[in-house]
Amino acid sequence: MYFQVLSSIAFILAICADRRTTTAAFTEHISFGCVFVVTGLLLGYVIFPHLTLKDEATREGLIVVELLFYGINTVLNFISIWLMVHLSASWGTDGRGAAIMTAVICVALTVLFAIETVLKLKAWRGENEPQSVVEAGNAQA
Repeated sequence: MYFQVLSSIAFILAICADRRTTTAAFTEHISFGCVFVVTGLLLGYVIFPHLTLKDEATREGLIVVELLFYGINTVLNFISIWLMVHLSASWGTDGRGAAIMTAVICVALTVLFAIETVLKLKAWRGENEPQSVVEAGNAQA
């Protein structure tokens, strides 16, 4: 939920920063796409709960998709930070304050995406480790 809210705010602020530059357009595109993909992932878990990693026999479900999405968006939002800082540093830019605020929100999004990437990676590795099966009825003396 917080990804959607922060990405929506970043999208609106990137529009307000400067519509004539490609740096603002990159941030707009990334934040707009993030809103829809996170919404799709949420709906995927609500509508298709059988696609979770624990319930699927092949051990690949939405958690792998989430891991890839969060990892890629960590990098893309990190790039957006520097693009918006560069945009706010130029003198001929309209909406320099919006560019600065978008950079701050992109920092928050980068940190949140990085945390989620690490958590999903740990969950995926923990579920995919070989587990020993101990049956209580087969104990031999």
